[in-house]
Amino acid sequence: MNPRSLEPLARYRSLHLDPVNLRLHLVGVPAIVWSLLVLLAAVPLPGAGSPAPVLVVAVGAWYLWLSPGLGVLAALALAGLAAGALPVAAAPGGLPLAASVFVAGWVMQFIGHARFERAKPAFLTDLRQLFVAPLFVVAELLFLAGWNRAFDAALRDRARALRAEFEAARARVAQAQ
Repeated sequence: MNPRSLEPLARYRSLHLDPVNLRLHLVGVPAIVWSLLVLLAAVPLPGAGSPAPVLVVAVGAWYLWLSPGLGVLAALALAGLAAGALPVAAAPGGLPLAASVFVAGWVMQFIGHARFERAKPAFLTDLRQLFVAPLFVVAELLFLAGWNRAFDAALRDRARALRAEFEAARARVAQAQ
């Protein structure tokens, strides 16, 4: 368990404790990332190609810094999504397809939060959580497969504590109104 990855992942998980919301995120986050990479791949940068590979390398490096073991798998997943995005960006109809997938992915996120989690998305209070989301998805898929139960338990405990703090703050605001 890497302490650098515990806090950002716990903050993200604290707003994704509902099992339906979690499953919606396991589908929606990769859909959003893939479609964003398709859209970025279609944008040429003078002398540098597209910003998609730059983003993949930068975010992948951050994942490696946060957690070397988990980061390798998350960086590989991100690279795989990018590899699948590049040909779609150049294909006829690729951009409308990516835009549709992007919207569908976000609809899943907002349904999960509004209907099931009853908590606002993590990125609304911390934009870094947009980059934590793919790492979280990789971690959750690994946890479902039985990987690193001690890290999963530590993450779950910290996420529940953070969620309790969030709920207490929400109750104080409601009482003050």
